[in-house]
Amino acid sequence: MTRFLHLLLALLLPTVAFAQAPPPYTAALVVDPVTDEVLFEHNADRPEPVASMTKMMTLLVVLDAIETGELAWDTEVEASAAAAALGGSQVYLAHREVFPVRDLVAATMVHSANDAALALAEAVAGDEDSFVELMNAKADALGLQHSRFRSAHGLPQDDGVDDVMSVRDLAVVGWEVMQDPTLRELAGTKTKPFRDGEFTLYNPSHLLRNYDKTTGIKTGFHDDAGFCITASAKEGDTELIAVVVGSRNKDDNFGSAEELLESALQRYRRVRPVTKDQPLAQAVPVTDGEATSVRVAPTDDVVLTVASDETVAVTRHTPAVAAPVWAGQRLGYLHVTVGDEELKVPVVATDDVPEKQTWFQRLWPFD
Repeated sequence: MTRFLHLLLALLLPTVAFAQAPPPYTAALVVDPVTDEVLFEHNADRPEPVASMTKMMTLLVVLDAIETGELAWDTEVEASAAAAALGGSQVYLAHREVFPVRDLVAATMVHSANDAALALAEAVAGDEDSFVELMNAKADALGLQHSRFRSAHGLPQDDGVDDVMSVRDLAVVGWEVMQDPTLRELAGTKTKPFRDGEFTLYNPSHLLRNYDKTTGIKTGFHDDAGFCITASAKEGDTELIAVVVGSRNKDDNFGSAEELLESALQRYRRVRPVTKDQPLAQAVPVTDGEATSVRVAPTDDVVLTVASDETVAVTRHTPAVAAPVWAGQRLGYLHVTVGDEELKVPVVATDDVPEKQTWFQRLWPFD
């Protein structure tokens, strides 16, 4: 080996050894959905094709129709020829086969059934195009910034313009899904009988089987989108959401989601150091009043996502007050300190404390 080649290898090897490999996804996010604290992000606002994760929005629009009385959980839905003809993941609806809304919702959420999703869309809006308008209106109502829908199911479109969402938007939609008790239960369901037990719904999320902290939510796949997942996991009182899209390998997708969730659950915790309307243990002294003190309570909840080793301190700044005091009167602050950051939360009196009367006022109680 020539001296020149030795020198060239010496220059190149450190670069090769320490070069950081690109992540096995195109975008990812981990967030605490209660505090909106972002714990990890990569291309969080870039619109990406999301395949069957589109169905989360489909189900939110169906829920809206149920809440307004346009549909009920027991409403019978007849499958159209278009629904019966859809490919991909399905429950093999036959044209004119009838199922109640609740069964089609289960098929859509658990099995990611395209035919069930389209049947629901047509039941709500009459046709898929009209339903997609409702989906986009719902996206606007939720404040989604980088989402546009073309279908009720997420299958690739003939014109090549697919349903797209950012991972930040997906986290919002995923958390909305988890706020409904029925959808939350289905999001964490591994298998469920369908068609009177003739067919079994299988949840494609490997996390539900392999990561015991998983609580949901929805997977997706087609060639352009790659493997995608919106996942939630819980430890103690802390439930986080991770979104990973654009993986070329299924195991990479599930593995990345699990790794991101587990890392965040180990490194962070959610705390509630202050609870609204909960009176503090120590009352505030009152001078010249019929009572010598008054209880106070915070005006707001404080919910924070903090590092596992961070200390949260709460101190009170509520000086003595002269009567009269009225319930709801502001009487100082609580200071919530985390590291170098500090929040001020007003506290208010929980009761009235009239001014102490003189002996003359008690004898002559007239103005």
